[in-house]
Amino acid sequence: MSDQPRLHVTQQALFSEDHGVWTARYGGEDWSVTAESKEAALDLLRETLEARLDDADYHSRRIGLGEAAALGLHAEEGFSARFINREDYEARMITMMEETLQADD
Repeated sequence: MSDQPRLHVTQQALFSEDHGVWTARYGGEDWSVTAESKEAALDLLRETLEARLDDADYHSRRIGLGEAAALGLHAEEGFSARFINREDYEARMITMMEETLQADD
């Protein structure tokens, strides 16, 4: 693995409720979902994000936004990015795998 810094993006789910309709989006995204409960909105938000994971334009936009945020050129609620070293990147990947395995139990 290269010693070149890696871009690490963190997105939080953001929610709002209006007359029993929940809207959810991830910070940094230009799309949102709506549902009748917060839990249903979160499920739909995750499904929608997973459906976009193979979209090259989606990744290109997200990387550009992440680079701008890491350089201090973009700030937005629920979205942050920074460049991390190889060790931090590897530790983050291990944590993500462990969280995925625990969620599958």
